[in-house]
Amino acid sequence: MTPLIFQRAEPFDASQIPDSVAAKIGIVPPPLGVTPNFVNPANTRSLLLAFCGIGFAMIALCVTIRIWVIVKLSRPIKWAWSDIGFTLAILATIASYIILTLASTGFGQFGIHSWNVSVYKVLSFRSRAVNASSALLPAISSCLIKITIFLMYLELFATLKTIRILCFIGIGITVTFYIIIITLTALWSFPLSIYFVVDNTIKGQLLNLPKGIFGLVIDLYLFLIPLVAVSTLKTATIRKKLGILLVFSTGVLAIISASFSVYWRVYLQLHTDRMWYLTPLWIVYIIEHTFGLIIANTTHFARFFRCYGLEIEYYLCCRFTRTGEQSGKSEKRSEESTESEPVRFKTTIKLYPGLDITTLERTTGWTSLGIQKEQAKTEQASTNPHPAGGYSMETHWAERQKDIQERFCDD
Repeated sequence: MTPLIFQRAEPFDASQIPDSVAAKIGIVPPPLGVTPNFVNPANTRSLLLAFCGIGFAMIALCVTIRIWVIVKLSRPIKWAWSDIGFTLAILATIASYIILTLASTGFGQFGIHSWNVSVYKVLSFRSRAVNASSALLPAISSCLIKITIFLMYLELFATLKTIRILCFIGIGITVTFYIIIITLTALWSFPLSIYFVVDNTIKGQLLNLPKGIFGLVIDLYLFLIPLVAVSTLKTATIRKKLGILLVFSTGVLAIISASFSVYWRVYLQLHTDRMWYLTPLWIVYIIEHTFGLIIANTTHFARFFRCYGLEIEYYLCCRFTRTGEQSGKSEKRSEESTESEPVRFKTTIKLYPGLDITTLERTTGWTSLGIQKEQAKTEQASTNPHPAGGYSMETHWAERQKDIQERFCDD
């Protein structure tokens, strides 16, 4: 037997096992009373795919806002070291999410009970490539995200000597740790033909817990640096200090997600059904990396919402108001349609609001009074006739004129 190189076992030839035999063997024995289901097993793939989609959406949001702030709001346009680190971190995170998506589809066996996973599928090239890459790429993306945050602190607090020293120490420790982890993972995972040798698999799994604990410690360290920086600002008011701390409060969420990551890594060490419990671990990983990217983009988010916050708030308020009005109208219409409508009487329009004509006595009195006035006018006209009113229509007009002149002249 050839000597081991860095304790790496000899290559394993998967072609020695016939495919027909490997397709009927699970990677772990099933519990008592459970029959393996290699055709259509229960799985949690949809949940992992949903979180991968959320991760891609958050990456798109962070990249869009960062580019917008650099191109539109920064004059002159400057590219800092944190921008380079952020770009590399984004690329590594996208590659990690793609690997997780592949691990949840096809021959990828994440989210399936281990006794329902056949040896044939596990030893396929796609499965080996996905498993090896899922052990390597997340470590690279975690390292780049943490380095980007340190670089951002160096740019923000460049005038504070204490913060510069803390950031350089953090960068040195982070780079050293992840170089060791990435090197060991690459040696034990590649070439792909040896990844599933038992010794190498166990060694690769032993690295999970140290990675989780170190990530939690570095997240705590990153959260404490702004606290130290704010405490050294003597001229700033308490309100301004609280505002600065509020900007970096996302670090608390990163610490919580890192704590859950440590919990699930310990849980995986104690259970044999690893394929099934990898789903919650990778979900926590996606959440942790999402918060890390948001923290690395903190200054750009703050500047973007400082410029466009009022416009966004106004737009959202208008949208909610219109939605509420439309829903209120629709509810009112539905209520009117469901209720039985009573018989409606047509009401007449009152042209004279002060006039009461609804009472019969008043109407009768007004009518008789009008008749009496008309009779009085008629009697007055009969007693005092007009000079020209005593002639009939057959009388000649000239004779009437003559008679009228004689009367007026006599008077």
